[in-house]
Amino acid sequence: MKAKLLLMRLLLGLSGGLLAAAPTVAFAHENVGGDELAAANWMLIGAFVVALMGVLAGLWAWSTGQFSNVEESKYKMLDTAEDFDDIMAEADALDNLLNTNAKSASNRPKLPAPVGRARV
Repeated sequence: MKAKLLLMRLLLGLSGGLLAAAPTVAFAHENVGGDELAAANWMLIGAFVVALMGVLAGLWAWSTGQFSNVEESKYKMLDTAEDFDDIMAEADALDNLLNTNAKSASNRPKLPAPVGRARV
């Protein structure tokens, strides 16, 4: 628990530091020092930060075993569901209702297609 709290504080401090170091709005005549690519540089830094966060999240998931036995979670969910039979009965009833409506719609007589063009 302490490690998670420390990680949260570290990430919060890092994001606060990035916000504090972010460039300010450029006004019309402030482009004197040749910083035309300042926004592109910040976009590149932001992309690197997002990619690094993705890599760290992937490493965390791998180290905690999130990718081991990925099929287990669906069976565990079905085993722990208290009202599984009620849910499946409701889904079957809805499926039967939709099939009945589709069959009755296909049995309706079709209207003949209009002949020629409609004149406006």
